[in-house]
Amino acid sequence: MMMMASREIRRVPRGWEHPEDDALHAHTTEEKQRALYAEHGWNFDEDYPDGFDASRYMPDPGDDYQIMAYETVSEGSPLTGTAFDDTPDGRLALLAELVQDGQSIAGSTPDIEAWAMILFGNGGGALDMQTGAFVQLGQ
Repeated sequence: MMMMASREIRRVPRGWEHPEDDALHAHTTEEKQRALYAEHGWNFDEDYPDGFDASRYMPDPGDDYQIMAYETVSEGSPLTGTAFDDTPDGRLALLAELVQDGQSIAGSTPDIEAWAMILFGNGGGALDMQTGAFVQLGQ
């Protein structure tokens, strides 16, 4: 049995910091945000008196971008608190941060080589639930 790693690299504007002040940040469209508020009986217009700006949550990176690792189980939460340059050194620093922070997938902690395969390999990666090994997909 395989479990998808559900992680990806996203381009973000240089210096991007993913918002932490809104527990509902994963709901990135006004329509989804309004539906979530309605489901819980919350007042959308009170919390967003100036309107909802989805670009605040995942903006267009433009031409001057960096990269961050995100989980993709929901609409995405950052795995790294820092954005890195999209260079070999920047990618290595991103992978090192994931390992240093002890980021895990289904209770297994990938090493730097496994993170590289999951995030930068063709087809992504998955966790073999029987062996605990991370394997490359799409080859």
